[in-house]
Amino acid sequence: MCRGQNSVSHNYLSPSQWEKPLDYYCTQTGDAYDVIMLSFLHIFKDAAAGTGPGGEPLPNLNLANHCDTTFASLGDTQFPSSGLLKCPAVGTAIKACQARGKKVILSLGGAAGSYGFASDAEATRFAGILWQMFLGGSAPGWPRPFGDAVLDGVDLDIEGGAATGYAAFVRELKGSYYSSAAANPSGRAFLVTAAPQCPFPDYHLQDALSKSWFDYVWVQFYNNYCAAAGSSFNFDTWANWAATTSINKNVKVLLGLPAASYVAPAGGYIDAAQARTRIDQLATTYPSTFGGVMLWDAGVADTEKADSTLTYGAAIKAYLNTNPSPPPSGGCNGCSDAACYCKTVPTGDYANPFDASCATFVKCFNSAASITACPHGLIFDPVFKYCNWPSATTCKPGCLTPAGSPSPAPSASPSPVSSPSPAPTTSPSPTPSPTGVGLPGGPLIVGYYQTWSAPWASAGANMDLAKIPAYVNVVVVSFAQPDCTYAKGSLSLLGTGLQFSMDGPTVRDAIATLKARQPNTRVLLAVGGATYTNFGGMNTQCIKDIVDDFSFDGVDLDWEPSAPSCKVSSGRVSCPTDAEGVNAVTKLRAALPKGRYLLSTASFHVGTYGEGAFAGSLPVTSYTGINLAMARSAAGQSLDLINIMSYDAGNLGSTGFDPKESLRAHRAAWPNSAVAIGVEIPPEAWGGNTVTLAQVTDYAAYSRANGGAGLMLWSLHKRGSPSAQQVLTSACQTMGVSADCTAALPM
Repeated sequence: MCRGQNSVSHNYLSPSQWEKPLDYYCTQTGDAYDVIMLSFLHIFKDAAAGTGPGGEPLPNLNLANHCDTTFASLGDTQFPSSGLLKCPAVGTAIKACQARGKKVILSLGGAAGSYGFASDAEATRFAGILWQMFLGGSAPGWPRPFGDAVLDGVDLDIEGGAATGYAAFVRELKGSYYSSAAANPSGRAFLVTAAPQCPFPDYHLQDALSKSWFDYVWVQFYNNYCAAAGSSFNFDTWANWAATTSINKNVKVLLGLPAASYVAPAGGYIDAAQARTRIDQLATTYPSTFGGVMLWDAGVADTEKADSTLTYGAAIKAYLNTNPSPPPSGGCNGCSDAACYCKTVPTGDYANPFDASCATFVKCFNSAASITACPHGLIFDPVFKYCNWPSATTCKPGCLTPAGSPSPAPSASPSPVSSPSPAPTTSPSPTPSPTGVGLPGGPLIVGYYQTWSAPWASAGANMDLAKIPAYVNVVVVSFAQPDCTYAKGSLSLLGTGLQFSMDGPTVRDAIATLKARQPNTRVLLAVGGATYTNFGGMNTQCIKDIVDDFSFDGVDLDWEPSAPSCKVSSGRVSCPTDAEGVNAVTKLRAALPKGRYLLSTASFHVGTYGEGAFAGSLPVTSYTGINLAMARSAAGQSLDLINIMSYDAGNLGSTGFDPKESLRAHRAAWPNSAVAIGVEIPPEAWGGNTVTLAQVTDYAAYSRANGGAGLMLWSLHKRGSPSAQQVLTSACQTMGVSADCTAALPM
């Protein structure tokens, strides 16, 4: 399946190299494509297009270089003044493609346009408009941009606007038109498809995907942290949606890929060889769900070469026409695929027994399997359980012998004998150490929690920490000392650096209460900060013991050296502090294996400037590029989340300060990690910027539209104008994080 929007013109200036007419991809490409999307119907109500026979506002199209004529310019007698595109040649091409057995579908939305519904009623009416203009309708008085050509269905590529109405639109299209004997007397099969972005649940289509029928869902596994190129690839999440939530239990989920790096500016491109590996994995692990590959877009897929003979699109189709590579002879534990293998071993991360290259690993969680690819050039390290440089580990695909019985769950940590009274009986029990944890699905709001500002409470359930609303779905408890001291099982806060006024058991119970109330929330322990800087003496065992005993989901590495003095030489940044930062992330990841624990870092605004496309990014300070060495390290690339301190390098009135540019730089440095733009409650802003609610809305929207994970706030306890409540509500509403964005912040 491919889409068409002439994206190839971004890389080739000559029109002769641009996207060819529609029928070319059906007749001249060796049957590389089975389904072609006409992209896009990008305006739902265009005054220039005019109205329908009942006064209905008409939509309009943008078909790039394929059509620029309108009903008015072609002298149409029925619609002489309509600016609606009229494309007779495209109509002829549609019929030529259909004659060869191809499906041609109209895609609605796209990255730019004016679309959306104010209500379900408006969406329902729009279904009828599209039926008459592009599908099987034949009522008089309606313009048909493609003449008598009848498209095979509609696709929802909704990347902007509100989520309102799409479920109602699909239900009306299916119920009143596709399945209606009166509207569709021939019984012709029409399709409904969707192209959500990979973060789950998709902000714009979540409601539609859970409440209405879809035949195919081609997920855009690019321009996001969950791209096919990275370790956070989440096809397993979408396969689970297909199995448990989809109305159509036979829905097919396709692997959406960019056909070249220049059409995925936020990352996610994989070459044809890597795509074949992914196809093998998905066809093996999800044989009833995996439906093939979607490519963005047709012109690029048919221009860029996979090798000396085949284009990228032709190479992908050729491979889909063959059987996936068989597993090694003899299988593993009597299994020939990961889905079976994970039923024979305990929860954990394992070298993939069916991948001799070690470029992937298997995540087994409660007998369920998912296959994760290492970043390009790295292989799975079976000792430290993360992707590492080949020079630092040994490829051992191996086969773990089945366990006789599952390992027992760890018992709850005992209360210290010195506690004056037991924890309240109404508080939930602490959860055991993580056995498989990932970031929450969908957009993130990360909130830093100041332990020194937390008011005293008599019980964990009464602490403000326990009452944080669901829209703050990553809570970072600040700060523990890198060189902490702690006796495992004691729950004593002495020597940890944490400045709660409550005792350890109360804090433990507060975390357990929060996680019980908000099961989608992750709670991290921040280590470091501007005050605790002795990373040379870091005690990783102490940090891990605190994480386990208090049931944190992982650690946030807040490495803030005071005098980095970074310099650029021959286009490469180096800092005297590089080794310290790399050692810190490497030791923490070794102690906290990826998949079992989350590991994030707080990065400086200019932390990934100074090299490549961001060599000249402003402002230039002694911190420019300070986080690049960490990002280049294998452990650094295993980070789950990057929180940019987008407030420590100036303000919008100073030269070059641009949090959006910093997001792009961090996405380039960490293409496989979730990246959040950070804002700070005024007046304290070390870099001088005073955030406004307009900026919050702008940054949140930009982050989600450009591959970012969301927004970070320093801090939940700070008081200023705008308030933390206002900032969080604005971010929540902009990104659609929660159904209740106005729930009171308890601080």
